[in-house]
Amino acid sequence: MVDYDRSVSRDEFRRAIQCFADQTCKDFEILIYHDGPKEHPYSKDLEGIEGLPEVRTFVSDERENDWGHSNRDRGIGAAKGEWLIMTNADNVFYPDAVQTLKDAAVSAFKPKIRNRTGNWLQRKVFRTRPDAYVTGDRFDILIFPIILKGCTAVRDGLRRFKGEENTLEVVLSGLPIGAGYIDAMQFVMRRSTWVDEGGWKDKRMDSDGHLYTEFAKKYGIQPISKILGEHW
Repeated sequence: MVDYDRSVSRDEFRRAIQCFADQTCKDFEILIYHDGPKEHPYSKDLEGIEGLPEVRTFVSDERENDWGHSNRDRGIGAAKGEWLIMTNADNVFYPDAVQTLKDAAVSAFKPKIRNRTGNWLQRKVFRTRPDAYVTGDRFDILIFPIILKGCTAVRDGLRRFKGEENTLEVVLSGLPIGAGYIDAMQFVMRRSTWVDEGGWKDKRMDSDGHLYTEFAKKYGIQPISKILGEHW
């Protein structure tokens, strides 16, 4: 999770952290990276939130002002887990999100099975477009839909209206992948693949869409149909 002072209120930040405390599956860690300096320590921000798994925090000495991309890169290097979720302090995950993602990730390691004729069955995974398939035993990316709060669909895409989060919302499927049509929280990739790709190497404002499009062309994608969270 990337964060910086005044990006969201501390109440909104606590809402984002509380959703991790509410997860039915606790088999994960939280890395919080703050584009510093920070006015108050995270111990104050997290005070009173119970049920969290391991939490590690980092605060840079000076503001890097690169939309959190340097901090995302630090997180890739420091994470212990096999799969990484990139999120922001204004995102909320539903209580079954981590368990759903874990179940999907575990299925990547299930052995192939034979059908009635004795032939090996191959799992189908998406390649870039939902109607383009590749087969294989391993996928490197999970994609899931979210609710985009405060937004509505217009002719040329999506339009956001600040302050309308409680009255407007659209479902952002994440497919087909493209800059401006996928949020960082929707894209879950193996840490080893992030490392092989050189980490978070693109520092443009909308680099998540550009990086994810690039990776989608190279690796198998496992889509999840269930909505697992909200972007506020």
